[in-house]
Amino acid sequence: MSGTTELPGLRVPSEVFDRICSGPVDAESMTLLRRGQYGIRLLRLCTLIESAPEDVRDLEQAWSVLEAAEHAAPSVVEDLLMHPAVGVWLARTLHDVCATPAVSDSTRTEVQVLLAVAAAAAVRCGLSCTISVPVVDGAVTLPTVGQWRLHEQDGSADRVEVRITAGDVTFGRRTSFVTVKRHRTAARGRSLEVVIDDVDPHREFPAPAPPDPLDEAAFDGWCKQLDEAWDLLTRWHGDYAGELAAGLTTLIPLAARTPVFAASSTNAFGGIALSPKDSAAELAEAMVHEIQHSKLNALMDLLSLHREGGTAWVYAPWRSDPRPLCGLLHGIYAFTSVAEFWYVQRDLVPPAQSRRGHFTFAHRCRQVRAAIDSVRDSPELTDLGKRFVAASSARLDALDLTSVPADLTDAVTTLLADHRATWRIHHVRPNPVDVAAAADAWADGRPCPGAVRCEVVPVAQPAVSSRAALVELRAFDPESFHRTARDETAHVLFARGDHEAAAAAYEREVLAEPSHDDAWVGLGLAAGSAALLDQPQTVRAVHLRVLARTGVAPAPLELAAWLGRA
Repeated sequence: MSGTTELPGLRVPSEVFDRICSGPVDAESMTLLRRGQYGIRLLRLCTLIESAPEDVRDLEQAWSVLEAAEHAAPSVVEDLLMHPAVGVWLARTLHDVCATPAVSDSTRTEVQVLLAVAAAAAVRCGLSCTISVPVVDGAVTLPTVGQWRLHEQDGSADRVEVRITAGDVTFGRRTSFVTVKRHRTAARGRSLEVVIDDVDPHREFPAPAPPDPLDEAAFDGWCKQLDEAWDLLTRWHGDYAGELAAGLTTLIPLAARTPVFAASSTNAFGGIALSPKDSAAELAEAMVHEIQHSKLNALMDLLSLHREGGTAWVYAPWRSDPRPLCGLLHGIYAFTSVAEFWYVQRDLVPPAQSRRGHFTFAHRCRQVRAAIDSVRDSPELTDLGKRFVAASSARLDALDLTSVPADLTDAVTTLLADHRATWRIHHVRPNPVDVAAAADAWADGRPCPGAVRCEVVPVAQPAVSSRAALVELRAFDPESFHRTARDETAHVLFARGDHEAAAAAYEREVLAEPSHDDAWVGLGLAAGSAALLDQPQTVRAVHLRVLARTGVAPAPLELAAWLGRA
């Protein structure tokens, strides 16, 4: 195949880089990113062929078929190799082949998927050949073509022979065929055509998944909502519609029960996996959000926004777990676009959803602003990385937050403070030596000896606030909140706005159970203690140390104020 042994360097012109940083891009910029991804696919394909175990049969035939197909129709082969499921399979299989000297039987089976890719190329390019392809989950899948399910008596076979004659497929056994689902939607002279991939074993990003074909009603539902989302995007968000038309190729429906709102993968350029959405606006938001990750993944394969080798974990205001710097940059970029989307969309939703639209806009703006402020001076950023962050900052500056109702702004402020403090008490660990010195100084009546050093130590269990849902319910639907939140717990008192009573209740909880994370954060919020919200993990650690040494629990807010003077 042409270009597989040596790929020319792909440069990103400065104006294209700035265009990508500044938001939605044109088709030319998306094509450049796609070219880079295609080059990576070809390199991975070559490496897989070279690294595959010698006893894996027929790979030379697969390569020959792909060469013939590329000669006949290079754009078709590119479309096939750029299919998200092919990219996921290729990256995962290459990793497994190279990870250990002893290649497992399951990895050998995965390598043989290359034969199915070659067969798909032959079908789409009108070639003729006979090729033995793998059977997975009782079916033969030819990416971008369709899936043949073997009848029960043949379903246990590992491989079957397929005869392809001028693109027509013949099996030597009984099968039932399901074609690849596609949907084309158009509005205002713009169209979007996507594969709706519900059967390819490699369609989902974390791990292979068995086919889960949509029935006719479910497929029609996806298509209807996609039509509505496209109408919305072309009407109100034309620039984002343009880049989606140029870059989005595949939607992967996830089961309604999955907690994933939407997802993308660095190995699946143009693919979005997502659970069913309640509205066209939600679907449009998910598509706008995830195409940003596709763009940024492709951009970061071509240039560096941060220095390699950095291992520090950082706080992301939209995540409950610590993130690498790369993940924070992804969030800044994607949620800046979400903020821009809701800046327009909040005034277009039905009145009953207006408050949620204003809230989402303000929340995303403030989250991204906090992230930008935390990273803009990071020594880990390259010069390009600093340009990238500055561009997102400028985009936020152009969005007017003053139109958000004041009570929603207050709710956002509360939730951001709650989220950050909850994350810190969960994932940040104070230095034990410094904690001991501070506890001794408190017990002896001396000034705090200095700031307590801390480090981020990720905990597998997510950091979740029990108050957030109540605060949001009161912001979105005050009547429902007052109807359902009738008890006198600390959380309800706080969400109700009775901060004095909430502080007293939280303090009782802290003194009764000093290890109770949620109570420490709640006390900081209700009492307005900046020191406790900034360093809840330190206040708790010193409190526990003093209690262990003296048998007397320090007054929590007094201890926080004392530590805050260091």
